[in-house]
Amino acid sequence: MNKDQPPVPQLIGVGDPLPENEARAFPRGRSAAVAGVSGGLVVLGLAAYLLTSGGSERTSAPKSVSTMRGPIMPIGLTDEAARADAFRALDVQSTELSEITAAVDSGKLQLGRLTLWDWADGDGDVVTVTSAGYLQRIQLSKTPLTLVIPFTQPGELTLMGLIDGGGGITVATNYGGQALKLKAIAPGETIALTIP
Repeated sequence: MNKDQPPVPQLIGVGDPLPENEARAFPRGRSAAVAGVSGGLVVLGLAAYLLTSGGSERTSAPKSVSTMRGPIMPIGLTDEAARADAFRALDVQSTELSEITAAVDSGKLQLGRLTLWDWADGDGDVVTVTSAGYLQRIQLSKTPLTLVIPFTQPGELTLMGLIDGGGGITVATNYGGQALKLKAIAPGETIALTIP
């Protein structure tokens, strides 16, 4: 892996965290077979996509606002009230808000919802979220928090640990409609999430 590339998010489980003294085991029997077949199908699908889309020029087609884009749920901005609510919910400086508005109007950026929470203890963990060059600071709690962020598609957003309330910064998000617990990080560490 190139050291200039951000780390890939790591799924560490869904549901309650395992006790620290409990070891994780690889699946056996039918679970292992299902996992193997599922993994093979994902790889096969990715290979087919890459083979059929390689070399073709992409055009900007309208994007569905009802489909999750990785960790982001795009916001439809055709309704004036929804548009005003989305821009009001952005937690950025007024100069940045003007830039984002112009970029959204020109089609360079989209707005979407990102949901984050602390998957361990609500102990005051704080992260920054950077997407499309804009940064927001978020204090995590056990209750999921949904924020509005600008994003590009394809693109990525970066979560950076800022304050550890104790035991590591434990952040979770929705990814493709599924709860995704990310590995615990320390202040200064980052995790990049792909926006397909």
